[in-house]
Amino acid sequence: MESVFELQKEEGYLGRLKHLKKESKAQWGQMDAAQMLAHLNASYEILFELSQKQKPTLLSRVFFRLVVKPMVLSKRPFKKNLPTGKVLKQVESREFELELSRLRAYLRQVETLGPEAFEQKEHLVFGRLSSAQWDHLLSKHLTHHLNQFGV
Repeated sequence: MESVFELQKEEGYLGRLKHLKKESKAQWGQMDAAQMLAHLNASYEILFELSQKQKPTLLSRVFFRLVVKPMVLSKRPFKKNLPTGKVLKQVESREFELELSRLRAYLRQVETLGPEAFEQKEHLVFGRLSSAQWDHLLSKHLTHHLNQFGV
């Protein structure tokens, strides 16, 4: 998997995004391409605006840290058709070009900030993560959804 801290322009995430079209069809799931981009963007919004988001209940945080976090940070790819959390779920129509532009900007922001900015940065439900864990989480999520749309 490519690192989000060192984007490979043509063969990596940015290059793969060039192949994504508004008309691209999902190989699984219910989101269209614009909604998938908005879904990814929502995860970056949470990442960069954590203080503005309402934290989950203590019970939810314990569940996510003990059950979900190990699965998410494992080397196994995400399974297809996993349920999406309410905060990231996209059901409204989205503007493809706007969402694509936003995602590219978020990816460049992560790369520019570098791993140092993510060391022990808090995740909304998983708690503090190392920069390697952040890289793995963000890369795995991107890879999952780009594969979903065949790019």
